[in-house]
Amino acid sequence: MARGSLAAVATFAHGEHWDGDPDEEIFERPTAIFTTTGTWTIHGRHEAVDADEGVVVLGHRDESYGCSHRAGPVDRTFCVTILGDYELPDYAWLPRRALLDRIVGSLRSCDSPLRVDAFALTLLAELYELPARAPRVNSQRRKLVARAQEHLAENLDRELTLVELARAVHTSPFHLHRLFSAVTGMTPHAYRTQLRVDRACELLRDGWTVGETALAVGFRSRGQLARVFRARTGVQPSRYA
Repeated sequence: MARGSLAAVATFAHGEHWDGDPDEEIFERPTAIFTTTGTWTIHGRHEAVDADEGVVVLGHRDESYGCSHRAGPVDRTFCVTILGDYELPDYAWLPRRALLDRIVGSLRSCDSPLRVDAFALTLLAELYELPARAPRVNSQRRKLVARAQEHLAENLDRELTLVELARAVHTSPFHLHRLFSAVTGMTPHAYRTQLRVDRACELLRDGWTVGETALAVGFRSRGQLARVFRARTGVQPSRYA
């Protein structure tokens, strides 16, 4: 779409001839990804992130990652790639805020390299400010998150929505999501995924087959387990076994 000396902006959508996601891709430069339509999941070095219009995904220089889609590639994204020596904050994602979206709106309509650079640096500064605005964490809130972690561990073999999880610990989905991320550094989804992979490792060491393990820890298929397991451990579950 547009390019300056410090940043480039572009939109992305899968074409109608999409035939699957590559097993591995690499961010050659720092890239902030804003989902404008749909949902998708990115599996990077930090955690698996369910990307939608509520988060900005942060891809870091030389970071390997994989993508997956639940219902086909209907998502569309707007990407801001940093061309200079600047780096993004060391997070897998950050929550979208109104100011971020206003900056992105300005970047989408940029008509000169100077404006691209100016708004890209403004965006970068705002991304670094966001973590400082995370909710304060006290012992009571840590206990709430601990109860949510226990509930996730006790229900590995079934799908849980954020609403169900929040109801189980008597709080709101929005409050739980922000607090869980502030305490653990992970979203509830990413935390559950890590629990599932850890449990899968135990079962595979005990001699369970890949198919049996996938069902026991809540994955829909051997293929889903294999993709997530490899992203987290670097090896296929069959080889790990």
